[in-house]
Order: sequence, then structure tokens, then C-alpha cells
Amino acid sequence: MTLLKISNHNIGDEKNSNRLQNALRASKPQVTLDVQLMLIPNLEENVYEAALTKLIAKIQKTSGEVQESPYYLSDRTPVIRAIIPAASLSHYENDPAIYRIEETVFLV
Repeated sequence: MTLLKISNHNIGDEKNSNRLQNALRASKPQVTLDVQLMLIPNLEENVYEAALTKLIAKIQKTSGEVQESPYYLSDRTPVIRAIIPAASLSHYENDPAIYRIEETVFLV
């Protein structure tokens, strides 16, 4: 399957936060990424349930690990936190159920 290119990036990587894009461009790229996968807002509950089931299966299939149960934003949009291999990021960038991908940030 060929991905459509615009300038120097794939269309799907528009979902990545600036912080995540910078981490991927680092001189020594990360092997795994701790990310939060936010689904498209304002969908029906049954659509979210199906999308979450498929997304969790995809995370496991690509050697990733779900870190905790999905949590919900105030508008009921689900977010999954997972550690995924950096090489598998394109599987999530091109997923139509995912609206945004951000690197998980912890306060130190």
C-alpha cells in the first residue's frame, strides 16, 4: 500500500502533536513511545465501544501495551494511553477513529 505524500510527511502524521513530531526527528529516535490516542469527538457510544475494541487489539498486535483503562474527556471523548514501538506509529496515524496523538508528559 502506498501512502500519499504531501511535502515531506504522510497525511496521517498531521494527527501527531508538535512534541511527538520533534521526538521522532531527534538525532537518536526513541525505540518506544508513551502516547495518548484521542478518538474523534462527538461520536455515538456504540461507535466508541467498537473503535476502542479494535484500537486495543491493534495496540496488542503491534507489540504495544495499553497502560491503563481508557479515560474520557469532559465531552465523553475516549483517550487510550499506550506504550507503542515507534516503528508502529503509522498504524495509528492512518487510523480513521483517531483524532489526535500526543506523547504522554509527566510532571517531574
